[in-house]
Amino acid sequence: MPVETSRVALIEYTAPDGSPCVGSGLLFDDRYVLTADHVADGVGHRVMCAYGEFPVSAVLRSHDRDVDLAVMTLSEPAGELARLSFAQVNRTRIDRVSGCRAVGYPRWKKTGGKRSAAQVDGYVPTAEDTGPAAARGQRAAFLTLVGGRIPGAPLIPETELRDEPGSPWGGMSGAVVIAGDLVIGVVRSHNLAAGGQSLTVTPVTALNELGAGLRQRFWDVLCIGNPGNLSRLPEDAWVSVIAGALSPDVQDAYRPRLSAASELPVSWTLDELSALLRKAKTAGHRNPTVDVLTALCEALAAKPVFRELGGAGLTLGKLKSVYRREIGRWPAGNSADALLAEAASVGIAERHEGDARSLGALARFMVAVAAARSVPPGNWDLMARWIGSLGHQLADAQTYYGRRRDTTAWLFVDLGKEPARGAAPWPAEVAWTVWYRDGPIPGKPVVCETASAAGLKKALAAVLGQVPVRPLLVDLAVPCALMGEGIEHWPVLEVDDGYAEPLSARCWPRLRWSQRWLKPALYLDLVEHTRRGSWSGDAGQWVLNDPDQACFIGGRESRERTGPSHTDPLQILLWQGRGFIIWFPLGLPGQAVEEIARVVSGVPVVSRRDDLPEYLPSFPENRPVIIWDDPEGRAGFALPPPVMLESL
Repeated sequence: MPVETSRVALIEYTAPDGSPCVGSGLLFDDRYVLTADHVADGVGHRVMCAYGEFPVSAVLRSHDRDVDLAVMTLSEPAGELARLSFAQVNRTRIDRVSGCRAVGYPRWKKTGGKRSAAQVDGYVPTAEDTGPAAARGQRAAFLTLVGGRIPGAPLIPETELRDEPGSPWGGMSGAVVIAGDLVIGVVRSHNLAAGGQSLTVTPVTALNELGAGLRQRFWDVLCIGNPGNLSRLPEDAWVSVIAGALSPDVQDAYRPRLSAASELPVSWTLDELSALLRKAKTAGHRNPTVDVLTALCEALAAKPVFRELGGAGLTLGKLKSVYRREIGRWPAGNSADALLAEAASVGIAERHEGDARSLGALARFMVAVAAARSVPPGNWDLMARWIGSLGHQLADAQTYYGRRRDTTAWLFVDLGKEPARGAAPWPAEVAWTVWYRDGPIPGKPVVCETASAAGLKKALAAVLGQVPVRPLLVDLAVPCALMGEGIEHWPVLEVDDGYAEPLSARCWPRLRWSQRWLKPALYLDLVEHTRRGSWSGDAGQWVLNDPDQACFIGGRESRERTGPSHTDPLQILLWQGRGFIIWFPLGLPGQAVEEIARVVSGVPVVSRRDDLPEYLPSFPENRPVIIWDDPEGRAGFALPPPVMLESL
């Protein structure tokens, strides 16, 4: 929706150090203003908007620098303003928008950047000034925006910024970000290090990171408009309020399947669908209708549990990957609600078929989400009650959680920097760190007996012998000079006396470029390229050196697309920041692109970054080098930036 500028608020206050400050906010109804917590950290707040000037009578704060959100209550109603809906502030509709917009009162808007620094200090603009200004974020930025607790996706100003001392975005803190018709977040800070050209946004879903009591108080205000009253609501009413309705994509998908019902849903809430289910059972409708309504009710009942677990903090791609692992096939839907409904439908089919597993499909999916968020089911009353409501034992859920959390470790092996010109590429030692679920443990470097392939092979076998956990994921950070040696296929994993298997047999190895952990500029290029790169399209597009594409496929014949003929084209791609490369050292085979395209087409776009390496076809006579250098880590293990970055 276009934001009604009359709702945009300018907030004047005195900071704790006594200095006068301004921030922005948005009236989401006639009495409440959503803004940033650090804007609320002061005294004497006064809200100015098109409806006048209002003192603030109460402030609800997160008191958490990572959840920088607050709600201010005006001393009197501002005007006749319809409430903005916060019931669907989650990631269920991110695929339905093409961008986002933040509106507030940055100081550059006041006089077009013509004031001096002295005039800026202590100056408080008013709502009668030239009006609010806006910033936009494109689709890629928006997807990153809602993907984490403190996203770094930039919002770019719609108007070119003029030169003036300090950040031109001063006063924009607390501005509310709108995507389509959804309020999705609040401006947290402006990035002076980037020339003041970007803003960082806290997603509203970050409220789910707060403690249960405070989180409920926020959702009470945002969803109900009746602060302090939540404790007197019955539990099922709380579920209905927080779960809200099923997302529009689920409604569209399931409406035709309910054509046999006596009446179709209108609001698609748990109460309404439960009533329709009771009618369908009484009327003796055929089982498919009952099954569909049952699945939708189970999905809605799971939504508050999903939020409690922090499921909104996982990307849609990650959720789809979790679904595929637990259910056995890719989901068809493109929202969290859709995945819950599909998992519930599979669970109903399993019950009809007499499946003897201790947990149904929906429970397996939810416990796996809990594992991805490191939330044991037994630690949350809501989760425990929900597991019991499905007829499952909490002990079975805990056991399943343990298998998902405790049986995997991640080994990161570093083979050192690029060799000097003319020097042998083999490292003198192998550095390594193993990540367990409770954190990383650096290992003592293993010295290579000789600077050769044989010496490296023996050292790698020694490292793997010190990590007994299986299954084990392995990443190899290697210099470009060693990327064509096939180290990821070496038999260094001892399984019996005198017999070793290759890493690729059971460790799912991925290659990274070791230079990125030694040169901060290369690492930052990698972060930027993977942030903006698109996974859409098919493999036919990936043979071009298109900076908008995340992945690249090629071989020796790629020189004309990557750089001068005398330069190693693979190294050029790495220097450009490419982190996802399928490279054929002997040249790109004739059918390779078609075969890769066939596999790619079966993996949802949002899951390709996580899952594509494991599904690529094999080319035994011309093995490609698979470079999958993701700065976010792997399988829920968050790889920290290079140590050298800490001194920047």
